[in-house]
Amino acid sequence: MSRASGQYPVKCRASEKDRVSHAIGMAVMALIVAAFFGAAMIADILWLRLLFGAFLVAGVSYCVWDALDALTQETTFLRDEVIVSSFRGERRFARAELFAWNWGQKRVGLQEVELYREAVRAPFRVQVAVPADEAIQAWFGDVTSLDWRAQSVALDEAEADSAFGHTPQERLRNAVGEGRIASWISLAVVAPAAWAFFLPSPYRLAVGATIVAGVLLVLITIIRRDRWKFERTMHDPRPATGWAVFLCAIVLALRAFLDWQIIDWEKLAVLSVAAGATIGVGLRTLLGETSRDPLSLVAWVLTASLYAYGALTPLNMWLDPAPSQSYRAVVLEAHTESLRVSAWGPYAAPQDHSVGRWLLDRVEQGGPICADVYRGAFGIRSFDLKPCVADAG
Repeated sequence: MSRASGQYPVKCRASEKDRVSHAIGMAVMALIVAAFFGAAMIADILWLRLLFGAFLVAGVSYCVWDALDALTQETTFLRDEVIVSSFRGERRFARAELFAWNWGQKRVGLQEVELYREAVRAPFRVQVAVPADEAIQAWFGDVTSLDWRAQSVALDEAEADSAFGHTPQERLRNAVGEGRIASWISLAVVAPAAWAFFLPSPYRLAVGATIVAGVLLVLITIIRRDRWKFERTMHDPRPATGWAVFLCAIVLALRAFLDWQIIDWEKLAVLSVAAGATIGVGLRTLLGETSRDPLSLVAWVLTASLYAYGALTPLNMWLDPAPSQSYRAVVLEAHTESLRVSAWGPYAAPQDHSVGRWLLDRVEQGGPICADVYRGAFGIRSFDLKPCVADAG
C-alpha cells in the first residue's frame, strides 16, 4: 500500500441545501409511515395494533435518526486516519487497518464509501464528494474496490459459463439479458402478492393468484436452472428469484394467519413443516445450490414451510366438497377484539376467539352465536363464527 500524500486535513460535509432537502425528505417519509401504520392500527385485534404500533415507532425513529445524522455529519481525512463526527459522537478509522473499500449509496449530495478492516464484517462508512479530492484519492493508495473485484469475478464467471452461449461475448450478453428477464418476471409475481397483502378483494382471486404466481416462478426457475437460481451469491452471474418467492410466502402466511379460524392447528403446523422441509431440501438439491452458510438451508425450509402454510390453509377449505356442520353457542363475554363463547362442537370448554368489528356489532353478551365447521379437504378442520340467522335482524 502506497503512503497517502497530499494536503490534510480534508473535510467533507454536505451543503446546506442538500442537508435541508434530506431532512425534508425524511420528514415526508415519517409522515407516510405514520399515515400507513396509523390507518392499519384501526384493526380490531389488540396484538395486531401493538405490532403496527411497534413498526410505527421504529419507522419514525429511523427517519428522525437519519435526518439528525445527515444534518450533523462531517468526515475529516487526516494523513493516517479518517474521523467521522455527528450528533452520535466521533468515530475514527486508522488508515493502516484498511483492507478494502467499496462505493455505497449516495446520500445528502455526497457519495458513501465503505471501508473494511481484516476480520471485521461491518464496514466503517464515510462520505466524500464526487469527484474526490486528490488528497482523498491518495489516501486510499493502491487498495482496490471490493465492488470492482466482485464485478471482475462475476464477468469472468459469466464469460466462462457455457450455459450462456458459445463465445465469451455471447455468454456475457446473454447473462445480462437473463438478469433483466428474471427481474421483470419476479416483479410480475410480486404484483399479486401486493394485491393480496393490501386489499385481498375478491379474496379467492387475490390469494389464489399469489399461490399460482409463486409456484409458476419456482417452475420457471427449475426449467431455466442452468441460467437462473434461487439463492443469490456474490460472484454468480445467474439472476436469483428466491426473493420474490419469499415475499409470496410471507404474504400467504400472514393472510392465512389473520383470515382463517383453524381447529386442528397442530396438524396444520406439522403438515406445513413436513412439506416445507421436503420441498426446501428437494429444490435445493435439484438446483445444486449448496451454500456453505449454515443458515441457508434454514432459510430454504422456512420459506417453503411458510408458503405451504399459507397455501394449504385456504386450499383446505376451497377444495372441500363436504357441506359445513352448524353449531349454536352463547356469547359469555364480548371484548373489543374477541369473544368468549360457551362450549360448542369440537370445544368441550368455553373458548376465546378473535373476531372483527362486523361480528362484534351483530352479537351481544348473553346472546346466541353460530359456527359453521368445515371438515377440510386435507382433514384440517376450520370454522366461521357468524350471527345466527334467526337473530341477525
